[in-house]
Amino acid sequence: MPAEQFIFVRHGETRMNRELRCQGRIDIELNETGLAQAQETAARLAELKINKIFVSPLKRARQSADAIAAALGIEPVVQEWLLEVNHGAVEGMDRAEADRAFPGLFDKWHSEPHAVSFPDGETLEQVRVRVAAGLWDVYNRDSGRIAFVTHQVVSQVARCILEDRPLSDMWRDKLVNGRHITMALDQAAVERLRSNAMERAQTKEAKE
Repeated sequence: MPAEQFIFVRHGETRMNRELRCQGRIDIELNETGLAQAQETAARLAELKINKIFVSPLKRARQSADAIAAALGIEPVVQEWLLEVNHGAVEGMDRAEADRAFPGLFDKWHSEPHAVSFPDGETLEQVRVRVAAGLWDVYNRDSGRIAFVTHQVVSQVARCILEDRPLSDMWRDKLVNGRHITMALDQAAVERLRSNAMERAQTKEAKE
């Protein structure tokens, strides 16, 4: 039986979250607030019957997943496709630093995220491709209620896929640190996911 429900969990707060810096692939640990948020999230999710937990390889996500796993008695499974968007040359920068180095990039990221290509990094479309493929694999391989402990952009892109929203709408209803959203996999959501995943597969075949 395929998966019935996806739960997307954003990791707890880090020092760079507090400083409003681009984290991306920087492997930073949770701060004290983030550790407390992870425990609070674990307590909330302990009330649910979760069948499997997948987690991004980055420390901040793994620390959050470990707290949830301890409450549920489930070992998290690391998945590379759950990595946060690669901000490339902007990683580690705050707003002022990014504006000096790449004028207008930050404004565009928040107003037209789908149109941004981070220098030496990823586009939102590239994130969509890997997230759709990963979710489709999980849907067809695992059953029940599945939790993904990951990052804001990955979670928001997944919501765009499952809710049939354009990537330009990515910032709507942002998922804050330590919180989660639950998405039922009804027939329409599954078809949207399948379509996104098959689009990637067809593109790959055409290139080969």
